[in-house]
Amino acid sequence: MCDESFSANLLIKRADGHSSDSQYRFFSLGYFPQEAQAIAYSRRWARDWIDTRG
Repeated sequence: MCDESFSANLLIKRADGHSSDSQYRFFSLGYFPQEAQAIAYSRRWARDWIDTRG
């Protein structure tokens, strides 16, 4: 982004799938001043999303 912030984006793939149906993409989950913060947020968000899906 031009404002020097980092967007937390995410791609989750099923380990056993090869089709596009086995992928989930999420864009702009949040914006952060540091890249490491965006990555950490994406990781936490992914774990929470997977845990709530059962």
